[in-house]
Amino acid sequence: MATPPEVADGNIPTGVRSIKLGRSEDAIRANAEAEGISLAPANRPPYGNVSSLPLLPTGIGA
Repeated sequence: MATPPEVADGNIPTGVRSIKLGRSEDAIRANAEAEGISLAPANRPPYGNVSSLPLLPTGIGA
């Protein structure tokens, strides 16, 4: 079974962490907060990536 720091390092959603550790999401969050471990994903911007939005077709109705 993985330890909380190992699971936090993997950039894994809290729900998946809770399954891997066999604990509730609230327990995972509380333990991470107590140990000063950030559960925020390191590789995603907080409000999505604007560049990943689909491009609109051009020349329609012009």
